[in-house]
Amino acid sequence: MRDKLVRLNPNHWLIVDVPQWDVRLSIDLLARTRGALYDWRGALATCLPGSPDSRRWFCNEWVGEPYVRAPATFGPHHFAAICLSLGRDVTAEFFAAR
Repeated sequence: MRDKLVRLNPNHWLIVDVPQWDVRLSIDLLARTRGALYDWRGALATCLPGSPDSRRWFCNEWVGEPYVRAPATFGPHHFAAICLSLGRDVTAEFFAAR
């Protein structure tokens, strides 16, 4: 398994609270896919010709799979718009608490 420590920069991240999404479903998905490799091909396929690798996962899939139909088909900006339409931006609150 590969882990990576990421330092979040508030200028590069958008944190959205979507209350109707149950965090337990997300935790279960992460547990089921533990050790899966990152799907660079799938991430690039949201904006370039290509297709995702069904054995790998990328951000939109890990975040959206329990809640959104076909999250791998959305680019990051589309996925952010979906999240914001369902929830609210809590980026400032998130980073203020750290």
